[in-house]
Amino acid sequence: MIGGVVFEWMDEWWKSSNGPPDRHDVKPDMVFPFPDGYSQEEWLGIAGQGFGKHTPFQRELRQAYDQIREMWASPPVEGPLALAKKEGSFSWDGVIERIDYETGELVLSVETHASQPEVLIKLVVDPGLAEIEDTAWNELQFRHLFAQDYVSVDGRVKDGELVVDSIYLYAVRPVGDGIADVRHQGY
Repeated sequence: MIGGVVFEWMDEWWKSSNGPPDRHDVKPDMVFPFPDGYSQEEWLGIAGQGFGKHTPFQRELRQAYDQIREMWASPPVEGPLALAKKEGSFSWDGVIERIDYETGELVLSVETHASQPEVLIKLVVDPGLAEIEDTAWNELQFRHLFAQDYVSVDGRVKDGELVVDSIYLYAVRPVGDGIADVRHQGY
């Protein structure tokens, strides 16, 4: 998740047309695309006002408050680039999304932490320095790599830049729960 907004802090008892504004109604207000099919603005707060005895000054924090507090207090999950720069090296499995044979540019869709989506990382590969092999340990050239290949890329951080040391081309690429053959002809 990139971000969010809390709506809203306190229940809005005064918005219901079903009863007096000093009572917490339990009847639906209006048809609306919410899970139960109704908008019940009297119940939208992460803090309730109690049951009327000490209101409007009483605040009862709901479970949603604790969950939001926990989410906002948790440190963000570091992405693969931040981890690589912190550790000084990287080893990523992913799918080649785009490749430019002239510039050596490689855009890799990297698998990340289970709760995070895949991220795209742009690398520049020096074909003269990077070792490129396949599952049979055949030495390959950069031109043997194609978009949609499933690869493992290893490297290090040098002067703040990602340097690719080796690329390992898998003979098969995962697709969903199965695998697809991506062997190339004419090596």
